Amino acid sequence: MPEDRTPQKYREQVGAYLHLAAGWRQALLPGAAAHVTPIEFELHNLLTANLAEVEVRLYVPGNVHAVRPRTQASMAANDSFVNLPNPPRPYGPRTVSLLDGGISSGLGSIARVSPFTTMPGNAPRPPMPHIDNGRSTTITFPAVHLRPHHRVRLDPIVLVVEAPAPAVITAQWWATSTSMNGTAQGQLSIPIADEPLPLAVVLTEPDAWRQRRDKTS
Repeated sequence: MPEDRTPQKYREQVGAYLHLAAGWRQALLPGAAAHVTPIEFELHNLLTANLAEVEVRLYVPGNVHAVRPRTQASMAANDSFVNLPNPPRPYGPRTVSLLDGGISSGLGSIARVSPFTTMPGNAPRPPMPHIDNGRSTTITFPAVHLRPHHRVRLDPIVLVVEAPAPAVITAQWWATSTSMNGTAQGQLSIPIADEPLPLAVVLTEPDAWRQRRDKTS
């Protein structure tokens, strides 16, 4: 197939692609969800009484963002974990197959499936942590029931801290229960990874990155 774009049109497509590429930072969180080991918090009821509807809110200060980890179901289905634009095809003539069902041109389409997409007909999902990302992050975990002296693990969360980052971040937490008056609160220390995770790694399929790392280690 001969090239059907003018040089100017091709330059415009490249410019549009570079403009989209400038927004690749938005892919950082879903990429981190597939690469970064999540953290989990555990609630322990020290009382002899039942604690109903225990809700925990966690505030992490600083340039921190939170995201839910990539699910096992998403990995098994090989869902695209980041939505990145396709670059424009190279300039010049090309070979196409008439059996492909059509010819595409231009910037191409963005991946249509993400690990957080709910498809019609899927079973209702259980409540998920509510994440409020801004200049810091606040996470509200779904309420859980705590029997006397029992422990319950909250949903795992991935925390992303932009470099340069401190070695430890001090977070604040609050807990309330519908069966108790008042609010329990405290602080906890969250250690930060020693080495930053490059963006090139974050945007690489986890399995491909692990294979490459195993070959070089």
